[in-house]
Amino acid sequence: STVYGPMFDKTSRLINNFLTSAFKNEDLLIYGDENKTLDFTYVDDFVEGIMLAIKNSWNKEYNISGEQEELILDVAKKIINEIGSKSKIRFLPAEKAQPQNVKVDISALKDIGYAPKIDIDEGIKKMIEWYKKHPEALEMYEDKGIRYYNGGLEDKVQASFSAGTWYHLVGTWNTTAIAFYVNGTLVGKDTTRS
Repeated sequence: STVYGPMFDKTSRLINNFLTSAFKNEDLLIYGDENKTLDFTYVDDFVEGIMLAIKNSWNKEYNISGEQEELILDVAKKIINEIGSKSKIRFLPAEKAQPQNVKVDISALKDIGYAPKIDIDEGIKKMIEWYKKHPEALEMYEDKGIRYYNGGLEDKVQASFSAGTWYHLVGTWNTTAIAFYVNGTLVGKDTTRS
């Protein structure tokens, strides 16, 4: 699933790419055709899914998703309309390592109480408001086309998000520990995962 939400993005996430381009009246780029879909998860829902998984079992895999498979073209149009941008939508050749249709099964996570709360329309509005309050994020942001396909990330995963609150997740793929921080306060950890 594609996690999105208000953040100082350094990984060229799709919705951040679209928003910053739309605010600057630049073209929104879709790598694929008008039928390409992605599954989107607002950062607050993503964090809730992680917390439920941490509290439940380390020996089970869970998919986390907002249960919103959306046409990328529709997301681009929503952003352009919501901002009132003069941006155009351009289609480029599909990325070889990126699936063209993504839908995630979250039934196992729903079985332990997960229910996504923020739909794509509300999430986009929250992000637009955040960018309006943080124009420096637009100036700092640059879509460098950075793609992470496991290269160099096997040993450590680290992500930071902001949705009015800073979330920080740090974990390792093998032994050691995984810890979850909200506003710098440790709220969950497990040192038995292997």
